[in-house]
Amino acid sequence: MRLLDRGRITMENVNFPLLAVPFMGGAALRLGRPVAAEWQGARLATDGKRLCVQGESDAFLTQLADQMVFSAPADMTGQKEPVMRANVSEESWDQLSQFAHRTFAPATEESRLRGAGAGLSDND
Repeated sequence: MRLLDRGRITMENVNFPLLAVPFMGGAALRLGRPVAAEWQGARLATDGKRLCVQGESDAFLTQLADQMVFSAPADMTGQKEPVMRANVSEESWDQLSQFAHRTFAPATEESRLRGAGAGLSDND
């Protein structure tokens, strides 16, 4: 609720600001009001069901935003698109899979005893 109380929240030095969009959708649904984010020529607003996009495509791919401003309630201006699941290319899935494999622990008794996996009993 602090966002509604303040009207805006500013963050500095944000890596990959586009990754905040799914969280904005959740916040908008919980608040019952649209939420917007702006950074370096990009503006996105969502009510959790639709996404309004303004700006050049390069701005959305920014890896580091000097400043990112979240605001609520936000105007749903710009092109409105329903929020749908993405179509992910095979190349992207392969890259994500390679990254995930870097986090895997070997499936050995020693790794299980050290806390990997479910340990000696899988009770969850």
